[in-house]
Amino acid sequence: MRVDSLEFIYDDAWGFTACKFDELSFFKKASSAFQIKCECLKCASSSCPKEACDDYHKCNKKTTFEGLKGVDVLLQNNNSLFLVEMKDYRNCSIPPIDHIVSEVAKKFRDTLYVLWCGSQKDEEDDEKRLADSARRKKLGLSFVFHFESSAPAYASGLFSSRRGVIALSSVRDKLAKKLGYMSTHLYVIDMAAMRHSPDLLPWKVEEARP
Repeated sequence: MRVDSLEFIYDDAWGFTACKFDELSFFKKASSAFQIKCECLKCASSSCPKEACDDYHKCNKKTTFEGLKGVDVLLQNNNSLFLVEMKDYRNCSIPPIDHIVSEVAKKFRDTLYVLWCGSQKDEEDDEKRLADSARRKKLGLSFVFHFESSAPAYASGLFSSRRGVIALSSVRDKLAKKLGYMSTHLYVIDMAAMRHSPDLLPWKVEEARP
């Protein structure tokens, strides 16, 4: 399964099934339902398009909402559920860590909400069964952020930044603060860290072939 520049590889023999979360129909429906162009107290309508609002640029009450965001990969078996987000910043000399962490935390949070929505579908189909099964795995829920950076591939997972050298464990600490109680089973890894601990997670990540 290709995710941008990376290849997500899992073995059916391990009993896992995987899918790209943003390709599920209930995610697309939930995400589009949350698209809001503006909310303006000066307009006749509480929600209006830009071209219909004379005071759009003056209104200090207008807000934009980018919709819901989901993780890249949903991986589960009978006992476990992994929400996996993958980002490749190897072409960026100074990754914007705080922005990245906030975006990833939002993706984890939104994914859980969308799974709940998907489990409430009226139609009994494979997607509803997938969402309902995923929603029920409370004890086997893990969050995984796979983060490739511009640093050499050290086993300790270091990357360079303006503040010097920061370990992947520091990124995990920042993300854990965003997730609160959900951070009990949180992993922040890269390909080097996975090679150093090959049994840490039940899949591999490699460079995607052209």
